[in-house]
Amino acid sequence: MNIWLEEKHYLFLPVAEATTAPVDPLREYKFYACRWWVAHPDKGLAFHNIVSHRGRRQVAGLGAPQCNADERVARKVWPAAYPWPSELVFLEQVWVPAAYDEEED
Repeated sequence: MNIWLEEKHYLFLPVAEATTAPVDPLREYKFYACRWWVAHPDKGLAFHNIVSHRGRRQVAGLGAPQCNADERVARKVWPAAYPWPSELVFLEQVWVPAAYDEEED
């Protein structure tokens, strides 16, 4: 198995939180419309963010969203790419916080 696909290299955003329009005017969000998302059934939408050998995340925030606007591409990549339980879900609107603190989990 590719070590970069281990679950520790992913962060998750609960679907209910991601699909609720933000109410905090001081917090910055990235908006995604009409995308197919890889979701962990218990943890939510997946974001790839590698943990270095020093224990730090590769990028700030949640990382690379595991989504695609093209259903064919999403279905081709999804089944074999994730070593943990996952499902593919279509969401019309998703708000992702630009800043993310793992300690909030």
